[in-house]
Amino acid sequence: MKILVIEDEASIRDTLKDMLEIGGHEVITAADGQQGLERLAESPELILCDLNMPRLDGFGVLAEVRRRPETQHLPFVVLTARTDRSDQRQAMECGADDFVTKPFTMGEVLAAIDARVQRTRPLIERLEKFQVLHQNESTAPWAHEMLTPLTGILGGAELLLEEAGTLRSKELQELGELIRTCARRAESMAKKLLCHFSLEGIALGKVEMAHGECDASAVIHQVARDQAELVGRSSDLGIAVQPGSVALSSSWFAQAVEELVENAFKFSPPGSVVLLNGSRVPSGYCLEVSDQGRGMTREQMQAIGPFRQFEREKREQQGLGLGLDNARRIAELHGGTLVIVPGLAGMGLRAIFTVPSEPDPGATSPATSKAVAKIH
Repeated sequence: MKILVIEDEASIRDTLKDMLEIGGHEVITAADGQQGLERLAESPELILCDLNMPRLDGFGVLAEVRRRPETQHLPFVVLTARTDRSDQRQAMECGADDFVTKPFTMGEVLAAIDARVQRTRPLIERLEKFQVLHQNESTAPWAHEMLTPLTGILGGAELLLEEAGTLRSKELQELGELIRTCARRAESMAKKLLCHFSLEGIALGKVEMAHGECDASAVIHQVARDQAELVGRSSDLGIAVQPGSVALSSSWFAQAVEELVENAFKFSPPGSVVLLNGSRVPSGYCLEVSDQGRGMTREQMQAIGPFRQFEREKREQQGLGLGLDNARRIAELHGGTLVIVPGLAGMGLRAIFTVPSEPDPGATSPATSKAVAKIH
């Protein structure tokens, strides 16, 4: 395969080139991170990159590689000094697939490369097949979001296994936190995908909607507090909701509230208030979630849909672009609505989620038709 070696020390760079060529690989080299990015135009299949380099270090290269759609799936192996465990953990958290410590042997380098290729290619092949089945997501920037937490989990676990005998208590705790954070992120995305495809099946008439009724106030309080605690922003949460019931099962209503509250925290700065107002209205029950984030343009509000992320090329952001669309479809399939409008004084967003308080047998059919129309 074609491997890009990015290393500022000429002796190490030349040694790696010779070793890899003996192993049957084609090798291109770069003397620093900036030159390494320029050589991405030569379409390498794997990157072997030092962390400490002039002009642009390995973390900068890794961030840029993961940002670009055409390179975000490339296996990325970092080179680190044996004592730089904090750098190793940071690189894994940022999306590196593996690391090789200096000084290294030819066997260690080739083993790391082979492991990355064998582990990464099947995942990418499955994602590519999925993209073919869903042509409207052909660029699929979200596919990278599925791989990133998995590489963090795998990398953290491998580091734990390889260094278990020498890691201090604090280092073990840090590794555990890394693995847990990545696992929670993967679990969250899996839940969103399951919700998305369940709603798609209901809209197409392939799955039956589970109806029910729940206490809106109790669900809102519980879900909002859990989300605020999860992101460490309990002090930023404001809740002012009236008692009332909604004609949704508690699981569907909780999913919608979770999507709206998570979105508000995600796109607003720490220290700013996320406010939830809930009230009974003639058409049922209305929950309004307001934040003080960067907001969206009118065109972006109108273009909300599955796997749509806005300004991804300008801002580093995580997620699948499913949150608001899931909440909208939950509302519509229950005969309700989700309206997104600018926040007060033009700051942030207001998500206005309205659903019936009483089950309406005639509401499911037109809502379903509307959802099907939006899919196609």
